Amino acid sequence: MEKLEKESTKLDDIFEIAPDLKNLDKITDAIQNPPDYVDLSFRVSGKSAQRLNLAKSLLEIVYPSLSEEDLIKYLLRAGVENEIKKLALVWNKINEESDIIS
Repeated sequence: MEKLEKESTKLDDIFEIAPDLKNLDKITDAIQNPPDYVDLSFRVSGKSAQRLNLAKSLLEIVYPSLSEEDLIKYLLRAGVENEIKKLALVWNKINEESDIIS
């Protein structure tokens, strides 16, 4: 259990880790060939579980007609969209630095 929480903590700080840029060509492939669906099966623990439960509980109260599954899908999608925005900021910063060096 402690190991899972330590790994989870690392993910909280993912943008403090230097990116590995040697496989950038795979980005185009990922964008051009998205899957139709992604099966997920994982356990959330520690602080992440508490945050997920809080957000899900609040949404259940204000959207009682939505299923738990739909709410979790929404929270996952919102989190993914938030991370894509962060990745775009990082990508723009890398390109700006590249332009300065050129």
